[in-house]
Amino acid sequence: FPRGFEDFLASPAVRTAQKVQASIIVCLSRTGTTSRLIAKYRPDAPILSVCYAEEADPASVARRSLVSRGIIPVIQPPEWGQGNAIVPQEVMRNAILYARDTLKIVKPGDAVVGVHRLLGEAILKVVVCPEGNAF
Repeated sequence: FPRGFEDFLASPAVRTAQKVQASIIVCLSRTGTTSRLIAKYRPDAPILSVCYAEEADPASVARRSLVSRGIIPVIQPPEWGQGNAIVPQEVMRNAILYARDTLKIVKPGDAVVGVHRLLGEAILKVVVCPEGNAF
């Protein structure tokens, strides 16, 4: 059962991914806690954990994520955002395109579950992987 605020986002993310048969779960994370809690629920889909620099070292966050089952950590490149600002929609879009074009773990038309808590609000959304670069 969910025990904390992050758990109340992790459990529904896994259930949603199972219901829509998502190919991946994309989690934007500063500390990696949310992606590790999602992994605790053992989803069928891999978890693409996008680590970005704010107060924590993203390389350290990515290394800690490696010990959890099903997490693929990625350090957010600067070109995924808009300057120094973290724009969750842009980072999520670029992460899905990275998973499609580079990692080849998602195909156009596949469902993707996106999770983030970057701007104080917990967001859980389901999107479809696009064929081109537009969403």
